[in-house]
Amino acid sequence: MHINILEDSIIQQQRLRQYLEELIQENNWLCHDINTYSRSEQLLQDLPTKGSHDVYFLDIEIKGSDKKGLHVAQAIRNKDPYATIIFVTTHSEFIALTFQYQVSALDFIDKSQNCEAFKERLKKCLLHILSQNEQEPSLDLFKYHTAQAHFQIPFQDILYFETLSGSRQIVLVAKHKRIAFNGKMQDIENMDNRFFRSHRGFIVNIDNIEKIDKRNKVVVVRNHATCLISRRKIKALELLL
Repeated sequence: MHINILEDSIIQQQRLRQYLEELIQENNWLCHDINTYSRSEQLLQDLPTKGSHDVYFLDIEIKGSDKKGLHVAQAIRNKDPYATIIFVTTHSEFIALTFQYQVSALDFIDKSQNCEAFKERLKKCLLHILSQNEQEPSLDLFKYHTAQAHFQIPFQDILYFETLSGSRQIVLVAKHKRIAFNGKMQDIENMDNRFFRSHRGFIVNIDNIEKIDKRNKVVVVRNHATCLISRRKIKALELLL
């Protein structure tokens, strides 16, 4: 579990972080990290290297903009359809707006309530998130964790990996999103036997291949996306399929 907090009040930010850390320690829950942000731009810059099932606690009013948190939630949902979004705010009048923005928030917590009630509400949210994860043991996740990037995504959503020309970055192209990160193609190739290195710059998920176009030397995957394939790799891929 990766937790991200967007709160422009340092006092409220540290209060929320403290309660979350206490709950995680008291219950021996696994949490990789808790990241705090005072500006929405900071959080949004980190989104490309985040992946599925991250947890976001968002204030709605940020730096005087009374609906900024809702716009951030939309950006998160576009990048990470599996994220858990929880609003922590004093603007209870905006509850109805969360439905209009279609961000599928888990909860709407009033930060003005007393400490005991506030912490108990946080606990209920975390318990729900963890129980949901436990109820999905069959979810086949691809997990990537390094010092520079960490994310996880359902394996069935992965179409292919592609190297970015002129950089050390790799782009994971999935059914509904793209994730850019620093890494080595050889490491990814060796992570699962369903990955096939079709070309120096491409690794394709065999489970999502629709056909091999020998004439144009490309592999066609779901969503009508294509990956290059070297002539010498065609026979090997045909045998796997």
